[in-house]
Amino acid sequence: ITIDAGGPRGISQLEILKHVMDKLVNDEIVSSTQTIKRPCDVFAMIGGTGTGGLIAIFLVALEMTVEEALETFTDLVNKVFKDASHNP
Repeated sequence: ITIDAGGPRGISQLEILKHVMDKLVNDEIVSSTQTIKRPCDVFAMIGGTGTGGLIAIFLVALEMTVEEALETFTDLVNKVFKDASHNP
């Protein structure tokens, strides 16, 4: 999968990925003994540009679940934009 740049819009991309992962877990094709928790367990390649690259690092190098990546990315976006509002 590829994740585009877009600053805070990465949150919506993670929400879409969360929906895809939920669908995979609930899909009848996945056996009941198999648990899918992380995108790196499902997708052969995950990459991105800009903030999408940062999200890809969360999902692949740090092996985060989508929920963990969403929480981390949201916290980061809130901090960056909060700090940016104080700069001239």
